[in-house]
Amino acid sequence: MNLLMLILSVVMTWTVDSKSSVSGEGTYPSLMNVSYSCSYQKGTVRANDEATITFSNMGGMTIDQIEVYLKSNKSAGSGIFYVHANGNAVATIEGSLWDWLGFYDNNHYHPFPLLQTSISDVHELSITLEGTVNSLYIEKYVIQYTPASVKSVTLMKGDTEYTTLTEKSAGAGVILPDMADEGNWKFAAWSSSHFHQIYTMPDSWIIPGRYYPAEKDTLWAVYSYNIPYKKAFASSLSDGLYLYADTSRMIAMRGAVENGYVSNAPVNISDISQVYDITFDEASETAVIYHPASETHIGYNGLALADAATPWQVYHSGNKTVFYIQSGNRTYVLWPNYLKPIAEKEYLNCAALIEAGDVSIASTVLISAEPLMEEPVFTCYPEHGMGIENTVSLQQKEYEISIGNYRLIIRNGRKIMQIQ
Repeated sequence: MNLLMLILSVVMTWTVDSKSSVSGEGTYPSLMNVSYSCSYQKGTVRANDEATITFSNMGGMTIDQIEVYLKSNKSAGSGIFYVHANGNAVATIEGSLWDWLGFYDNNHYHPFPLLQTSISDVHELSITLEGTVNSLYIEKYVIQYTPASVKSVTLMKGDTEYTTLTEKSAGAGVILPDMADEGNWKFAAWSSSHFHQIYTMPDSWIIPGRYYPAEKDTLWAVYSYNIPYKKAFASSLSDGLYLYADTSRMIAMRGAVENGYVSNAPVNISDISQVYDITFDEASETAVIYHPASETHIGYNGLALADAATPWQVYHSGNKTVFYIQSGNRTYVLWPNYLKPIAEKEYLNCAALIEAGDVSIASTVLISAEPLMEEPVFTCYPEHGMGIENTVSLQQKEYEISIGNYRLIIRNGRKIMQIQ
């Protein structure tokens, strides 16, 4: 060890108190966690016994030396030491006190060094003694180390440096922030690499929150672009896959009929339960609604919803589409966002048939699922917009999920619904 390392190094000592605890002295990181266990008692390790001390959240320190204070039986006692740093084996030492120090001693503890060289950037450390011959006794562990330096990370927004975050103390990490959206580009995550336009999430996908930077880290803000739901509102009617939603609160019908109604949820194209297969007659005056995920229909029996292929009357104007029935002289609309009374002062938010005087004032739409099945586009440069070409990997990845007579295909990061 050179003089500079000796000056910078500090020492922490962990003394065995019981078979499941140790107490610390000296200087050590405030966020570091320490645990200890011995299969026999306190620090006593007989043949086939095992004692392990484990450290985590060490902050990237450099371990300069590890000493274990040992004694043995009067004329015996051996075992194997295993040292792991960051999950990797860095030392394995087998023998007895006689092999290591040249004598046995059952009265006094003696320091035994476990490392030949320093280990840098240590976040996790474990030291295990596995007994082979009765008995070895551990008093304490003394670790000499050089603390990690405080680290910083530069955050980029495109080609512009947004800010630099610096740890308050070595190993404490920094908090990566959320970023404001840029129009239809939504902030998604951070990445250690930057790119213009890709269709699958980058390998380096770092969500906002606590982050532990390495030396001279730079991260770029990643934005995703999804087709706005309004652009998928059906302006003309044809057979296909749709979400049926109330645009006043963007609540969509979801799932199958249960107890005369259907549940609902905020519009979400990733929720397959919101997708319905709708078939229109030739004039688009009536429609049948089928739910592929449950292999059931959304129909009606009287004024209650039912699993039946009963035709709905259709009102369509501009982007507005309304499913309704007429019973007697009254009109009832299939409403995706109904507050259904179920008890005194208790209501259930659901889709149900409700009476309406004029269907033309309803705020319901069909949202075509097919263009929305595309995975979003990701970029670090939202200001450049869409249209920048990228090389596509020749290695195609495809997964299939069967939903009744349909197949949801995820091919190279894109979703497609097909009839089987």
